[in-house]
Amino acid sequence: MSGTPNDPTRSGGPVPAPGSGSIRLSRGEVEALCLKAARGAGMSWGMAEEAGHAAGFLSACGQEAVGLVLGLVDLWASDARPDPCPELVGGVWT
Repeated sequence: MSGTPNDPTRSGGPVPAPGSGSIRLSRGEVEALCLKAARGAGMSWGMAEEAGHAAGFLSACGQEAVGLVLGLVDLWASDARPDPCPELVGGVWT
């Protein structure tokens, strides 16, 4: 019988109404979506996986990680791509 609370054809909670502003994603969903966005921006597999794992960890800790990763992806896709390697300047890693 479809529509019951234990209906096996449904997963997760109800779909939010359009324009409600937010949805809840699992940690795995956050990681997968951020990984796909990073790969789409041209990051290597390793860098994209690290971005996905970092976003999943930060979001699990209650931080706004998806916005940070999207900003990084936008920067990576532009010509102002950051150098991924740290640099030692005056005894400080940057």
